[in-house]
Amino acid sequence: MVNTEIIGIASLASGLISLGRHDNEVSNTILNKIIELNNTDSLKSPYMRLTSLGMSLCYFGARDAIEVPTEAMNVLEEPFKTTIQTVLLMCAYAGTGDVLIIQELLHIVGEKVEIPKKDKKEKQNKKEKKDSFTRIKVPKKPEWDYSMGQAMATLAVAVVSMGEDIGAEMTHRIFGHIGRYGDPSVRKVVPLTTALSSVSNPQLSVIDVLTKYSHDADDDVACNAIYGLGLIGAGTNNARLAASLRQLAVYHGKNPSQLFMVRIAQGLVHMGKGTLTLNPLHTDRMLVDPIAMADHKLLCEYFANYFSMVAENKVNTHYANNISQECTSGSIVEQTMWIEPVTPNNVIDVTI
Repeated sequence: MVNTEIIGIASLASGLISLGRHDNEVSNTILNKIIELNNTDSLKSPYMRLTSLGMSLCYFGARDAIEVPTEAMNVLEEPFKTTIQTVLLMCAYAGTGDVLIIQELLHIVGEKVEIPKKDKKEKQNKKEKKDSFTRIKVPKKPEWDYSMGQAMATLAVAVVSMGEDIGAEMTHRIFGHIGRYGDPSVRKVVPLTTALSSVSNPQLSVIDVLTKYSHDADDDVACNAIYGLGLIGAGTNNARLAASLRQLAVYHGKNPSQLFMVRIAQGLVHMGKGTLTLNPLHTDRMLVDPIAMADHKLLCEYFANYFSMVAENKVNTHYANNISQECTSGSIVEQTMWIEPVTPNNVIDVTI
């Protein structure tokens, strides 16, 4: 079985080391591994999205130099193909404010997601299965999240338009519509995109929007909104934001995930006692710090898939623990195993 967690983290580390160097050796190695796992369940793992980000970081700021890897990705199956191509586009044009690229990304966001008939039938006929030999619940097969391409496109709009004030203001309206009517996978990215357009710049309008999302019933949306509040106030010591986070700590007192994010956000707001910043734009917003921008993209993509990764780890750990308990109790070895039951003469009955 392929360990997608190790592949994802190793690819991400390689991408951070080769950030913006257009290193063909690193990017080709990661891309070949992704193509090797094509048409397998491993590609459905949320950790494979980190793999796509690791490969794309090699082309940070490359702009038009991404034609070759984009064409090579056409062999991948949907929706992973759209996702990895969108992430590559996001890294190549980060902070440029390119209007044509933003329009292309908004076109992806506005498309209607269609689920193939094959996957619809599998969901209807899906039942909980047990291993016939060990009687242990078999972990569910990973499923495609067909909205993840739109989620990455929404995040890419914020990253590309970050370098231009008018474009950032226009995207806020679009994010508002997505937050109301978008799919759950897309909605959880909206607070992150809103925060990315105003890093270390706590504007009142942005604070109000994120505070509203921080009370959302969806845990993903609430956690991402709380992190977004910390991101927009990072290193500012903003009094209003600090008071809002204290209120959220009381409101989410019984929710460990949200409370943990509140503590992180409070630490970001008071970072360096108001002497530091996380804004990747410097020199009068004309230059982009690639390392800071890559860090923001990494954290936003991680928080967009955080609960999916936790759920996958829990399922695999629970399955492994069940097997070890069954082996320890001896319930497996007491059973009768039949080897090659082809003909009556060929059957070997082994009872321990």
